[in-house]
Amino acid sequence: MLGGWLRDVMRRNPQNFRIMGPDETASNRLGAVLEATDRTWEAKMLPTDDHLAPDGRVMEVLSEHLCQGWLEGYRSPGDTASSIVTRDLSPSSTQCSTSTRSG
Repeated sequence: MLGGWLRDVMRRNPQNFRIMGPDETASNRLGAVLEATDRTWEAKMLPTDDHLAPDGRVMEVLSEHLCQGWLEGYRSPGDTASSIVTRDLSPSSTQCSTSTRSG
């Protein structure tokens, strides 16, 4: 449900919305997002790589602190982003924090 909603948000806002997460997007049941965009990737890509692109709008790294920093930095010029955080492996553990610039 959340994945489908975020996919639709991404489709409606392809230039000013990003998702930052400290874990694998698909394993957090947000794989629908990858129907609208790819993961950001600047390194060499292999034919077996899945949903990677230099212009992808999903940013993943295994650090919640870094994701929070990305979120705050990305919203400062007025763009919107969501940071996906998981605390444990239960189905209800995915939290979504959306940040927008005010004023």
